[in-house]
Amino acid sequence: MDSRGWARALSPAEAGLLLTIGTLPAPLSEAADLLWSQMPQPRHRQAIDETGVGGQLDAAVAALSTPSAYEHHVVGPAAQLSQGSEASHRSDGGHHGGMHDHEENEEDADPAHELNHDHQNPVQHTGHDMGGHGMDHDGHATDEHDGHDAGGHEMDHSDHEMGGHGGHDMGGHAHMHHGGEVAGLAMAGTAPDRDGLQLDELKVALGPVLAGWPTGLVLKASMQGDVLTNVSLSWICGVEDDHHLRQDSRHRSTLLLVDALAQFALVAGWPHAARQARHARAALSSDDPDERRRGRRRARAVAQTIRRSPLLAWSVGGLGDDRGHAEEPDTRQACRTGDVLERVRALCTVVIGDDPSMETVPGVGPEDVEFLLEGAELAAARLIVASFMFETAPTVVHSGAGHA
Repeated sequence: MDSRGWARALSPAEAGLLLTIGTLPAPLSEAADLLWSQMPQPRHRQAIDETGVGGQLDAAVAALSTPSAYEHHVVGPAAQLSQGSEASHRSDGGHHGGMHDHEENEEDADPAHELNHDHQNPVQHTGHDMGGHGMDHDGHATDEHDGHDAGGHEMDHSDHEMGGHGGHDMGGHAHMHHGGEVAGLAMAGTAPDRDGLQLDELKVALGPVLAGWPTGLVLKASMQGDVLTNVSLSWICGVEDDHHLRQDSRHRSTLLLVDALAQFALVAGWPHAARQARHARAALSSDDPDERRRGRRRARAVAQTIRRSPLLAWSVGGLGDDRGHAEEPDTRQACRTGDVLERVRALCTVVIGDDPSMETVPGVGPEDVEFLLEGAELAAARLIVASFMFETAPTVVHSGAGHA
């Protein structure tokens, strides 16, 4: 992919191709199906085997320009929401654009959402309060909106349109949903935060298929703002090592270390370093001894770049420090690793090989990392996970490595 100049998508919204390699175990297959449902059209899904990989990739790209990349009957959360919005628009009698009339009786309106409409002044719209869950409307505007209060910012809108209706329409009814699901998408509920305040709480999951994330690892947590609580981290499945990782243990360790550096650089927002690490990894996987020597030189070069980076040190220093952590499990007392920066520099040192006292980086299990993620912000949690070398998950695939 790198040799072709293909960019790696960091989210389903950015992706056009979904490539799977080998046989996926059931949990990964289900995750790949969910990922596929979140990708926009045009899109194509291709299973890659070991024969003629280049031709298969060419065919996958060509498929994006065929009618098969566009589906007429898409079933998924986004499609359900869109269809629900269109249905609600039709039920409103086709009032679209500019100004639309709300003719709900007060007894028919949902008081929980506090929609209060006054149509005495059809020209001016004043005093919109969008800081809470409801909206207080003093009128509908065709020409101007004055004094919008949206979290403290004043905005002048000539036509405030959301979801296809003129005026203020969110999904057809301007409802803010809390708790439960809408079209299969989880909505936020409320729960006390660590300070005892009642805040929105959303149940989230990361993995098992995610850019810069160990394949098969799943994080489940509650999120308030961008802070994670009630964190659990576990494997749902493992995948077989490719044949290069079944060679001598030293070479296997080098490949895994370079993989870890590539993953971390990707999560840290350093795509150039991630690409250089992947190039080194590809060369290290070669059967040609000369190419493998070049791969080792490339790996040392990118490791030195990462280890010396002052911007990286400023960005991640102090994150995920396991020294003296109040919730540290007893099993971790004897193998503290420091913070994110120290762990990544340790990876680099082993790859470079300039410290005889550091020949390897010990692997950890999910239970060794879970406590560091409690109370962490989402971005910090991604960096913390990426800074560890995880022990291989129990393998459930027996014929061909499976990756998405």
